[in-house]
Amino acid sequence: MAGAAHRWYGDDTNYPAGWEPNGGDFLSPALTETELMSEVLQPAAFADWLDRFLPGLANGHPSSLFEPAIVSDPTDGQIVHLHGLNLYRAADWRLRGLHLDPGSGRMVPETQVGRSALAQRHPPGEGAAAAADRCV
Repeated sequence: MAGAAHRWYGDDTNYPAGWEPNGGDFLSPALTETELMSEVLQPAAFADWLDRFLPGLANGHPSSLFEPAIVSDPTDGQIVHLHGLNLYRAADWRLRGLHLDPGSGRMVPETQVGRSALAQRHPPGEGAAAAADRCV
């Protein structure tokens, strides 16, 4: 697996994550790739790779990776999956914290991302904050 990951993704740079999410994403392509590479690279090598792959990360760019996808109609089967994408992103950011130095500037407050995602799913007063604490 590590050899294939290095061949397929090791030289990736400047990923166009600003295009996410598209209407069919169940997972974030950018974050899925970072998840794989964090498993096959040593921490320092992963940090260097991540700087090349998502060079604006320390400045919160692209913002589309940190903002929940909008689910305009939760009864629409074509877009309701974006709730799952939002939770996946929040969980993935938390996992990245296991592979990055907290003082590196490469991290976002994953709890805030998770709370934003859950706030879309749970209207105010219905336990979104409590659910966020359990999920992220």
